[in-house]
Amino acid sequence: MSLRDTDPALHAWRQFCLDEALDLVDRVLFDGSARTQPGLRPAWQAQLREALLEPRRAGLDTAIGGVVVETLSGVSLLCDDEVNESIQLRGAVQAIDHEAEFVLRELGALALRWYRETDALGYPSPVLLEAATLAETLDRALHAAVPSAPRRLDLLKELRPALVREATRSYERQCAWLQSTGARAIDAAQAARGGLSARVAHAAPAPAAPIPPGQVAALFERLQDHARLGPGMRELLQGLSRLAQASAAAEPALLQDPQHPLWLLTDRLVALSQLDLDGQAPGKIALHQRLQPLMDALQRAPQPLLTRHYEQARVHLERLANASLPDPVHPGPVAHLQQAERHAELLPLVQAQVVEQLQRTELLPQASQFLLGDWVRVITRTSARDGVDGPGPRRWTAVIDTLVDAAALDRPRPPTPAELDCLLLEVHDGLRAIDEAPARIQRQVDELRVALKAWPRRAAASAPGPEAPPEVAGSPDIQSSAWIHHADLATVPVAMDESPDSPAWRDAQQWLAGLAVDDLCRACLQGRWTAVRLDWISDNGQFFAFSRRQGTPFCTSRRVLERMRGEGLITTIPAGEWLRDAVESLPQEPA
Repeated sequence: MSLRDTDPALHAWRQFCLDEALDLVDRVLFDGSARTQPGLRPAWQAQLREALLEPRRAGLDTAIGGVVVETLSGVSLLCDDEVNESIQLRGAVQAIDHEAEFVLRELGALALRWYRETDALGYPSPVLLEAATLAETLDRALHAAVPSAPRRLDLLKELRPALVREATRSYERQCAWLQSTGARAIDAAQAARGGLSARVAHAAPAPAAPIPPGQVAALFERLQDHARLGPGMRELLQGLSRLAQASAAAEPALLQDPQHPLWLLTDRLVALSQLDLDGQAPGKIALHQRLQPLMDALQRAPQPLLTRHYEQARVHLERLANASLPDPVHPGPVAHLQQAERHAELLPLVQAQVVEQLQRTELLPQASQFLLGDWVRVITRTSARDGVDGPGPRRWTAVIDTLVDAAALDRPRPPTPAELDCLLLEVHDGLRAIDEAPARIQRQVDELRVALKAWPRRAAASAPGPEAPPEVAGSPDIQSSAWIHHADLATVPVAMDESPDSPAWRDAQQWLAGLAVDDLCRACLQGRWTAVRLDWISDNGQFFAFSRRQGTPFCTSRRVLERMRGEGLITTIPAGEWLRDAVESLPQEPA
């Protein structure tokens, strides 16, 4: 579907939202000191512009933040920094939804007339600037403009009140604009939008209610809307709906049995569609194309279908669907993961120690930049690999004092040639210890040599102080999901007490113990809910690998997963949940 084929009013609506988005960035950033953050304003505006003008491409060139471990073939390791950011982003989304609850309902009802068109074009919602879109575009902009994780977290906390306030005001202006064009609110908007019930992540799911007689077709419509299925999967599910109606007419008892193979097949089909690559990956055929022969066989069978037919179809579904889903993740040796996790834990500690030391002495800018950048990487990587008490980390840590002394702005005399050669030899060996490219090593050594030899040095008053420590660039995050249903199926954060006697800790341990390979989970990444599949658990149960429909697969340690569970950022999607939510959204029969 092309935007040229849509309602002309939708063009004007999108342009108005784009203008609102660009103005919102200015109002939010200029509310506080964030306006001084270089590059954040154009980065955020660019992300919002892409999300509104090219929704299918928005964020596809990025990946989850965190430590990218080269030895894991592109799998990223989710660390505490990403969890902290996810907590802030999820809190911002919830705050906006709470503050603007009623105006968002009205806005959704006014824009609902474009539901099918915006869905086909790839927009998460007719509310083009929904809270999750604002949050995830801000997060991607922060990753692009701010290399330091602590600084990103501080900015998220600082911007949150202004974002909530300005988003609410923007929604009010959007409602007024739609009303000025003669738009009318569509009744039952929440039902048509798939207003799924929110459940606590830590509670056992309630059993599915019986399906009301005569509501089979409506049930399948609800499932299609809730899961935001594409045209191919919609057509497939409509075929299954006709088969289900014939079976229900012949056997009314199956409406009272949510565990009937028909409903188990339906729920599993919808659940797997959340990971469907839709033929976008090399060698992958879209799920609806892969399953069409199975649906044709069911339609050719004598009607109505019997229980055994649906049971056989479930078996074939599991066998056929895997070829259309992401390939399972197998990260490799656990030792690499353990080293990467130690690296993620040590990096902020080493940075903080170096910053503290540099604050006591004014240095040449070139020396400060080198210590806070490359030399922090040398100490962190070798400490993660050899241990903090290893001879290598001890040697490289001692270089800090030597370089600080040689680069001090108030040094009474220049370093002697012998002192300079010894220092630069240590720098050369340290960079080589982390397998830095020879050309880069030589460039760094030459730049330091020129800076340290220069004499006389500038006055201390004119030298800039050390800046916030740069962080090793991890892979930025992607738009984790093209759908909105995970926000509707939101989990509820629970304060995580790490005491073994606390309910939250026991719940996390119980949940982790129940995880199994191939489980489907729902994770909150960048403020938006997305479906992920558990592909691998290490033999020692300390690391977990997940794949997802869009973006880089990721690993996480047990400790980080415990935090995510305690904060309500991840939960399992139990079998039957899609069906249960669809049944609950059906109109209630009059008493």
